[in-house]
Amino acid sequence: MGCFSFMCKECGEAILSNSFRGENVKLYLLKDGKIVQSMEGEYDSYGKVFTKDLKNSLEWDTDRGVICDLMFLDIMNLKIIMANSD
Repeated sequence: MGCFSFMCKECGEAILSNSFRGENVKLYLLKDGKIVQSMEGEYDSYGKVFTKDLKNSLEWDTDRGVICDLMFLDIMNLKIIMANSD
């Protein structure tokens, strides 16, 4: 699976990650413009953040296939946004 790039919604800069370490970010899953889930940590390049030990990634409650589709499609009024947390 390929990596997903995001631009920070606050500063407009690219969020950096090499799939092993990443910038500290806040990720939000929105439905109809309202936050339904969030996560915070180092960006893992795959639309999630690493666990604190950097060995795994946190998972969204929403099906992974739907999350991947969100990277390319506007579906079910869902959207992921990201902002730097530094």
